[in-house]
Amino acid sequence: MLRIIFLGWVLFFTNVLAAQVEITGTVTDEESNEKLIGASIIVKGTAKGTITNIDGEFAITLDSLPQIFIISYGYPNIECIIREEGHYDIKIRSNSLIFSPVLVIGTIGTWQKLQEVAPNLTRIKAEDLQLDERSNIQATLNRVPGVFMHSGALNTNRITIRGIGNRNLFGTAKIKAYFDEIPLTNGVGETQLEDIDLNSIHEVSMLKGPSSSLYGAGLGGVLHLNTPTEYLEQKSLSVGSTWGSYGLAKYDTGLQWMDFNKHIQVQYNRLHSDGYRDNNEYDRQNLFFTSKFRFGKQQVSALVQHIDLKAFIPSSLNREDYENAPQKAAFTWGQVQGFEDYQRTLVGLSYGIDFSSKFKNTTSIYTSLFDSYESRPFNILNENSNALGGRTLFSWESVIKYYTRLQLQLGAELYQENYDWQTYITNEGVQGGILSDNTEQRQTQNIFTQAKLEYKKWEANIGLSYNAVQYDYTDKLGQNATDTYTFEPTFSPYFSIQYNTSKQQVYGIVSHGFSPPTLEETLTPDGAINPDIQPEKGWNFELGLRGRNQASTLTYQLSLYSMHIKDLLVARRTDFDQFVGINAGKTLHNGLEAQVAYAWRTNNNWDIQTFLNYAYADYSFKSFIDAENDYSGNALTGTAPHTLGAGWRWEYDKGFYGNINYQFVDAMPLRDDNSISSESYHLANTKLGYRFSLPKFKIKVDVFGGINNLFDMNYASMLLINAGSFGGRAPRYYYPGLPRNYYGGLRVEYLF
Repeated sequence: MLRIIFLGWVLFFTNVLAAQVEITGTVTDEESNEKLIGASIIVKGTAKGTITNIDGEFAITLDSLPQIFIISYGYPNIECIIREEGHYDIKIRSNSLIFSPVLVIGTIGTWQKLQEVAPNLTRIKAEDLQLDERSNIQATLNRVPGVFMHSGALNTNRITIRGIGNRNLFGTAKIKAYFDEIPLTNGVGETQLEDIDLNSIHEVSMLKGPSSSLYGAGLGGVLHLNTPTEYLEQKSLSVGSTWGSYGLAKYDTGLQWMDFNKHIQVQYNRLHSDGYRDNNEYDRQNLFFTSKFRFGKQQVSALVQHIDLKAFIPSSLNREDYENAPQKAAFTWGQVQGFEDYQRTLVGLSYGIDFSSKFKNTTSIYTSLFDSYESRPFNILNENSNALGGRTLFSWESVIKYYTRLQLQLGAELYQENYDWQTYITNEGVQGGILSDNTEQRQTQNIFTQAKLEYKKWEANIGLSYNAVQYDYTDKLGQNATDTYTFEPTFSPYFSIQYNTSKQQVYGIVSHGFSPPTLEETLTPDGAINPDIQPEKGWNFELGLRGRNQASTLTYQLSLYSMHIKDLLVARRTDFDQFVGINAGKTLHNGLEAQVAYAWRTNNNWDIQTFLNYAYADYSFKSFIDAENDYSGNALTGTAPHTLGAGWRWEYDKGFYGNINYQFVDAMPLRDDNSISSESYHLANTKLGYRFSLPKFKIKVDVFGGINNLFDMNYASMLLINAGSFGGRAPRYYYPGLPRNYYGGLRVEYLF
């Protein structure tokens, strides 16, 4: 069926190439009339481009007309439509446009403006990823309003977006993630980001809520980790080390080889930490390789990532231990010296082709392997997973009239995973007899389409995705008892409209999303598939505003949203550290997110930026009945109603730089009955550094150091909601955050 659909699109959209035409022109500054040397001219949606010479002139050959040029020169980028062969005089100024300077990798491998992907997309730039100590991405994500990453340890994390995913107990779920065009999310919607080294990431693009049909219909949103996309002339070898409190030691080695037709990057990283708590030692090795080659109208890219990790697990603490002995491990986990030891490999290949200037396709195939052994107080878990998948996207666009542009996209994503797991008796950490032996085949299918129409200052997007999920479960100890469950296919529509001016953008979104149950939610306590479980589904309604002042020194953003979730998936505790999933009701997520930033340059060559972020979350159970308990009207568990972030960063021309960041997190309800809440807390982190070059030796050096939790606050960096109290034990809600801690490091880069 998919082949027929794609063939139909190819036949419908393929255009006969016209005779080549040559375009010449000059690029000048509108105010000074100065010829601009080295201005970049890119043919939009392609890899074709050129730069201006010493006289500000350029020449480029095109296959067809009309085309759109993207011109950049340190100013905000501008776009101009080229309709006929000839010479063009292009004038640009420092305040040309507001949004077009922000370019991201849109869906898969296609350059698009920020608002072309979705009007509420958030972009975390490379310099934002450099603000912190870089052992994980928590501090970076927590600066984004509406996003919160709990971190109980380097290997125990949970990311939530607008309250979605906060009920997943020990990891991230209901949020889709991609590394370039390769999915990181498994067949039941779970994602691991905490073990990816930040040196492998160039920037992060983020969609909050089900905000685009092109990524399927993840209810929480999408995180897109991007590697560098520029084709520049640069070859370098780098080494770096970071040392810090509690035995932190990180070593990095990287090779980067780029020119105008290829981009090769190899990274090896090793991270060790003794940990702040007992039974908290952590060791991780990352090997990362990515390459991009382009051949005329074609591009081939590859991505390989291998992670080898062993981490001991201190788990959560009860109130008394959290306040008086936060360095302790939970008694049961410390007694068996619980740990996880796993290897994870991801391999992906991608091929892109421009059939014409209007019609193109990118197709990716990928595979992943996962092998894990986890020693727990109640049993030992052995896991093996292998997955195979593919994704393809066809895109066609055309300028219909001078002010009208139409873009159509159609694609599909297929994923199949074989997941095997066994549990064994534990004798104080020593493996005993087998308790269970299971296999689950997971299959997901996603077909999506989206159309965009631009007319003068207006832009509208409409899309639809079809989502199908099937689980096949086999209990190998139960005479190979097999159970199959197919969730009803879900159709998720998407619509957005926006109005753009030179200084503002106003948008509205209506979208639908769904999230399948995780493995723990799918199975009953005796190991069978729960036939009554259903995916969570919901609608998102959003209004937003972006803007800037005339000089682009002040930028601001405001969004108001309301998400209506039904068939809420709830993990009901059945025994000590064991759970079963149920659909227990509906939740309402009303919220506000605001950002403002100001940047200026002083007369003595200091670049200074300040920012302020705020999120208000009015999340509640619209209707929620769990057994005999009715929690309707209560505040949603595990979500802070108020979060605030602020920061100040600076950089001096002579190489000195630094930043200080502040975060406030409000109290969160810990139980569905709202009988107990965590305490609010304040955090401040700071970093200082000095960069310098040794041109004679072709060497760049970066020396840095920092302090986390500057004011030594006591706080819980992760919370376990609805913690049980079996056998007279006090509930263990709290993962203690690190007290004040220090780090310093050195990075040396050799250019050749």
